[in-house]
Amino acid sequence: MDELRHFDRVDAARDQSAFLEFLDRVDALPDVAAYRARTYEPFGSAGCVVDVGCGTGTAARELASRVERVVGVDVSETMIEVARERTGDRTDVHFEVADASSLPLGDRSVDGYRAERLFQHLADPAAAISEARRVLRPGGQICVIDQDWDTLIFATDDVETTRQVTAAMADSVAGGTAARNLAAVLDGAGFTEVTVRADASVSRDSGSYGFVSDLAADMAAASGRVDQQSVDLWRADQRARARNDTWLVSFTFLVTTAAAA
Repeated sequence: MDELRHFDRVDAARDQSAFLEFLDRVDALPDVAAYRARTYEPFGSAGCVVDVGCGTGTAARELASRVERVVGVDVSETMIEVARERTGDRTDVHFEVADASSLPLGDRSVDGYRAERLFQHLADPAAAISEARRVLRPGGQICVIDQDWDTLIFATDDVETTRQVTAAMADSVAGGTAARNLAAVLDGAGFTEVTVRADASVSRDSGSYGFVSDLAADMAAASGRVDQQSVDLWRADQRARARNDTWLVSFTFLVTTAAAA
């Protein structure tokens, strides 16, 4: 499960199906579907919107029902192949393999730019924002939503180990705290009307969200910053909490929107 932090390297992974299963599981969660729908609001009934880091195309297909056309791009050939298969012969959605810093679009050619859970995986968020500004028409809207992994908390009696585990996880993600800086990056790139909204996700449903504990434990162990015995004890405690209904997780998404000048 530790490998799942490398969504920028899906095609090189030993088990690509793990990424697909993970995305499907997360995208189907009710609160994830709800905030995903809220990210469509800035685009109104726009002409063309590019969905960057589109994965298997769930959001692109949903958004295409609201706007005239969606172009979904992802750096992974595997993701784009699955997106195309699931989309079938629809003509209002088109998918391309491309990097966020080099989109297959002309200057000022789209009305909207959307990215969900992407910037945490980018080595150079500023380059992606620069590319967003290039392809957006004046007045075009950008909406980026990402977790700030420093906001991850679990119910626990062992606060110190939990802090070590969550910090190790946040630092293991390339841009685990990138979301908090996007507003400043957009300002610097010349965007206007920059706003940031915090959407907190809180759950006591270990059946749906318990995998987050295991993911945090795996990433903490792989980081080498938390000793294996401490990780094992922490994981055991989280699983015990899941069994006796005292489990809880919370993390915060930052939704950043702006207009192209």
